Amino acid sequence: MKPSYSFDRAVDFYDATRAFPSDVTDKITQSILDLTHVTPATRIFEVGIGTGRISAPLIARGLPVMGLDLSREMMNRLRAKFDGGQVANLPQALLLVQGDASALPFPDATLDAALAVHVFHVIAPWRQAIGELRRILKPGGLVLHSTHTRDPQSASVILRDKWHQLVEARGEPWRRPGAQGREAIVVEFQSLGASLEEIPVVRQTDITTPQQEIAGIAHRINSDTWAVSEPVLQATVAELTDWARDHFGALDVSLPEENTFTWQVCRFDRAPLLPEPIRAALVQLIPILNATGAPWVLGGSCCLALHGVKVEPHDVDIVTSADGAYRIGDVLRQVAEERQAVQWGESERIRSHHGLYQMGDTQVDIIGAAELREGEGWTPTWRPAEWQTDSMAVPGTGMSVVTLTLEYELGAYRKMQREAKAKLIEQRLHNHSTI
Repeated sequence: MKPSYSFDRAVDFYDATRAFPSDVTDKITQSILDLTHVTPATRIFEVGIGTGRISAPLIARGLPVMGLDLSREMMNRLRAKFDGGQVANLPQALLLVQGDASALPFPDATLDAALAVHVFHVIAPWRQAIGELRRILKPGGLVLHSTHTRDPQSASVILRDKWHQLVEARGEPWRRPGAQGREAIVVEFQSLGASLEEIPVVRQTDITTPQQEIAGIAHRINSDTWAVSEPVLQATVAELTDWARDHFGALDVSLPEENTFTWQVCRFDRAPLLPEPIRAALVQLIPILNATGAPWVLGGSCCLALHGVKVEPHDVDIVTSADGAYRIGDVLRQVAEERQAVQWGESERIRSHHGLYQMGDTQVDIIGAAELREGEGWTPTWRPAEWQTDSMAVPGTGMSVVTLTLEYELGAYRKMQREAKAKLIEQRLHNHSTI
């Protein structure tokens, strides 16, 4: 995993290139006050607080703000803005911590609101960072999240996309270490039990030129330039300049640039897809299972939950082959409590090579070459060549697993005559088809 980006390198030009106009700042600040119903007792936290582009106006009002950033230099610039004594009770109004957003140094359920503005794309363990925000918020607390939203037809977006293509054509990376797009962030919040409401705050139109945008790339103003080598940067800037001259007609032509600041108001008011003990077990299990070389998929209630079926998983079902069950069992007995060694067993409706293991608070079921009873006979279910599977992200882990499809699970639960679960699956499939 690439490390998260520190903005130490940007400290000398950050405010000059990122600051909002004063009227935009005023509207953003007022929206925070309105949405959080802030009082002097409200405890607000900003992840990636930097030089205080978002939080400084709150601090100036004497409101208590806690901020975390990887860059001590950026936070020093924030504190310097108040060295003149503008805020009488600054020690109480501002607490700054240099640290990792994926391991916040705050107790559970202690803060009222968290601010996260254009930050998850530079945090490598960004899913864990979102999970940490959930952990530190009080019941009823909220996260105000925002990313930059620009008109896709604007010069900056067109030039940036073209430059990314030129860099990729030369085989170099430009992507930041964190979330790759707004949609991935939304999905992660939702998977952790958040409801989201989008609230537009302000729209602004600036004027830019292709020359100005290209200069920003050449001088590495934005973080998407930081991983690119100097020779490739110089070569692609030259190519981009030629392309822009042809595309726009001139490099000094003035072009409108529309930006929208929108809050995604995230409230963790629903149950997460996977309970924390299950997630913790999967974090341990996934690399272990992959290292065995055995074929496996995630089945059972965990599979259903990841697909959005309204069930609460209490254990982890690992579906594998007969040989895979014993290979996985041999490894698990070294890292987990073996409650039942893998062995052939039969119940009224299912038989398999079955083992039980305990990882922390979570039971892990190994189910090898299962067969389901149908009438007087048994039907094998381990037929990977006939399956359709899905790759699903495991919320808050940065990992993914291969699961059985809901269509397959629907058939299996019906064969086992577990109609309650089958109806829940059927309902989810129906709802999904109508979205």
